[in-house]
Amino acid sequence: MKRKKLLDGTSAVGLEKPISANESMYVATVQGDSPYVKLLLKFSDITKPSQRKPAVHVKQNTEHRIEMNSSPVFSKARRLGPEKLQETKREFQYMVSKCWCRPSKSAWASPLHMIPKKDDWRPYGDHRRLNTQNLLNYGHLLAHLPYSVDCKLW
Repeated sequence: MKRKKLLDGTSAVGLEKPISANESMYVATVQGDSPYVKLLLKFSDITKPSQRKPAVHVKQNTEHRIEMNSSPVFSKARRLGPEKLQETKREFQYMVSKCWCRPSKSAWASPLHMIPKKDDWRPYGDHRRLNTQNLLNYGHLLAHLPYSVDCKLW
């Protein structure tokens, strides 16, 4: 968008149209009367996914075993404010319901931080202390990655 004008970078062809706050802008590569448009509209749940798209449950037998070189590392629980606590519980219940994670009875524990997003919160585990106890050295792979890729606050 440049000066409220949608421009094609290849052909420099533009479309001028006033934009309202309620209107969503999109680029279409098929004609409106095409059978492909009808097909795309029929399956809009996969062509226009929402933030929380339904997960397909995939059965798999993958297990992760990481050898550690010491007794369990843990951090004391920290209190979260009521809003953060409610959002954290809701997010973890959602992840468990989608089989993305499961409750653990492990003695190993890492601090949880809640990172503010545009209209939401994101749980973020601080695994730095935990990673120092790993027998396999992945330091050469992780040396250039920050511990938190998209944190606003730290």
